[in-house]
Amino acid sequence: MAWQNKSQTPTGPARARSGGEDGIALIITPSALSMLSLLGFYMTLDATTEARISDNYESRIQANYAAQAGLNHAREAIRVFRLKPICPAPTPCM
Repeated sequence: MAWQNKSQTPTGPARARSGGEDGIALIITPSALSMLSLLGFYMTLDATTEARISDNYESRIQANYAAQAGLNHAREAIRVFRLKPICPAPTPCM
């Protein structure tokens, strides 16, 4: 080192480094870690939300097909009922 005595101030490269930047790494590192942690949290939350949206869409499509199948079944039942009435016309009793 370029120090003459330990009680003196540093000279050369050591002096340029200690110009009020002694604890800057202690500020930058936790800040960067916090920002990256929040980014990871929001990405996880977004992926979970997308999965739920996909499940809801699939359930909606299945419900739509089930409703259409029910309507088609009811329509067919009504058509058959019109062709074969439950109470036929009365016949004379004798």
